[in-house]
Amino acid sequence: MKLELIYDVGCPNIPKAREIIEIAIARLDLDAEWIEWDRASGNSPAYVLQYGSPTILVDGKDIVPQHAPSGNSCRIYRDANGLVIKAPPLESLIRALGTSASNI
Repeated sequence: MKLELIYDVGCPNIPKAREIIEIAIARLDLDAEWIEWDRASGNSPAYVLQYGSPTILVDGKDIVPQHAPSGNSCRIYRDANGLVIKAPPLESLIRALGTSASNI
């Protein structure tokens, strides 16, 4: 399983995204680590530029698919009730991780 966090250094929502990753891994009792990609770093792969900050990928797939690449932007997410939240919904990550883990 490949878990990635894509971000911009100045994004205020990165701590929340990391927290969601930690919670999801703990709830599913996974022995997993993740890779973090700073979109501005020369060491980051080119594909990270198509995603806004923060974005979480599981096995190369955005856990909250977008209709079009968001590129240079802050991502806005909504919870199950339609309220704006700071990072991808925990439920979306748990679902993606659970699906990936069952395919191993």
